[in-house]
Formats: sequence, structure tokens, C-alpha cells
Amino acid sequence: MPANVQDVLVNKVPTVAYIIFGAILGLLIGLCFGGKIDSTALIYLKLLGSLWLNGLKCVVLPFIFTNMATSVADVRSLKGSKSAAKLTFLWYFLTTLLAVTVGVFCSYAILIPNQTTINLNNRTEELAEYVSGKKDLIKNNKFNVAEQPAMLAKSLIPENLVDAMAKNRLVGVIMCGIIVGMLIETKELDEANRTGADSGPANGPAKMYVLIMFLREINKLCFKIIHVLVAFTPVGVVSLVAAAVAVSDLGAVIKDVSLFLGAVMTGLFIHALIIYPTLF
Repeated sequence: MPANVQDVLVNKVPTVAYIIFGAILGLLIGLCFGGKIDSTALIYLKLLGSLWLNGLKCVVLPFIFTNMATSVADVRSLKGSKSAAKLTFLWYFLTTLLAVTVGVFCSYAILIPNQTTINLNNRTEELAEYVSGKKDLIKNNKFNVAEQPAMLAKSLIPENLVDAMAKNRLVGVIMCGIIVGMLIETKELDEANRTGADSGPANGPAKMYVLIMFLREINKLCFKIIHVLVAFTPVGVVSLVAAAVAVSDLGAVIKDVSLFLGAVMTGLFIHALIIYPTLF
């Protein structure tokens, strides 16, 4: 490949363009199967996408944990950090609450009125048989609204941090990162930052400095891995989209995706162009 063409493809074309191209290519590949594909072929069709998705799941939560711990420790080491932290938390809580409200509004306005309703007239025999076979599962996993605050509070502190990362329990991982950042002694960290990693041959490096530098190095490593995974995003998109289209009704897929994108874009528009300008 000529050097000038390679430079354009690598440095000039944005990643989002490759992702869009990958989605279109995956759609065309999936259409070739006409909704009928062997289970073995399906496994190999989505293999690259599954590997890409597993890589993201593997590295994102450790990245979040180390990033939260180091960020909280750095903020605490600043002068006047308490007032800044309180103000930041207040604005974060307010904007998050408003974002959730907008999301619920868009769901009720766009998604719920257009969802497919299952009743005695349109229920197929296959669906009825499937649901009847899951009665025990449904009975044992009923959604109780009154229990949700307690369940959310329980998820704040995981029994096992590694297990929480493995099972993608984001809330518990974030809370553990905040706690670690809060417990790091900022006075010792400030002293180590001023004098360097080594406080002398006799005393050795400051303990908290070693801890914070370890977390920062893990954070940098995770960021590098994520950068590599982002470069392979178009390949993963091709694989996942092709596998999804190959086993689905294209009309239903287009309808569902269009409604979802419409709801998401409407919510982003309201939040970015109405709520933020109103607040600031």
C-alpha cells in the first residue's frame, strides 16, 4: 500500500467512519443468510465480535476502578478540595437525576407506545409454549419495586471486588474505587510528590506513593489496551451486526433500532441543548 494512502486511512479518516462502514458491511453479510443460518456457522460468524466484546468487558472495570481511586486521591490532595468535591458531587447528582428523568420521558413517549403487545390474539404457539415452560423462573424472579432501593444499597459494597469486576457490577466497583481513593493518605502522597519516589536509602519510597503509582500504571496499561480495542471496533461491529441480522427479521430489527436511536438522540438533544444551557 502506498505510504500516502496508508497515512490517509490511518490518520485522516475518523474511527467513526470505519464503524459506520463496518455496520453497513455487517448488515450486507447478514442479509446474505436470509434469516436462516446454522448454529455452528453463527458461532464462527460472531466469533471476532465476541472476542472484541469480551476484551472490553475484561479491561473496562479495572480501568474504572483505578481511575476512580487515583482521581479521588488527587482531588483530596488539592487545597480546598472538600468544597470542590461537594460542589462536583452536587452537580453530578443533579445532572444525573435530570438525565434519568429525560430518559424515562423519552421511553414513555417513544418506545413504550410503539412496543409489540403480547395478547391472546397475536401470541404464537411457540411463544406460549416458551412462556409456560418459564413459569417457575418468572415466579421466583418477580420484580418488586419496594425492594429495589435495598437491592441498590446492597450492591454498593460487593462481597468480592474481583468477582464484581468479572460480573460487570459497575456500582460496586466504582464505590470501591472511591473508598480506596478516600483512604489514601494525601499528606504522605504530597510529601512523596515533592521529594520524589525515594525518600532516602534508609527510609525507602513512601508507601502511599508506591500504591498510587501502582494504580496509575495499571490505569495507563488499561488505557493502552482500550486504545487497541477501539482500533478493532469496526471488525467487532461487522461480526456482531452480521450475526444479529443473520438470525433476525430485518423489518423488526430496523424498527426496533430506529425507535431506540430515535429515543436516544431525542434524549441527548434535550439534555445537551435545553437542560445544560438552562443550568449554566
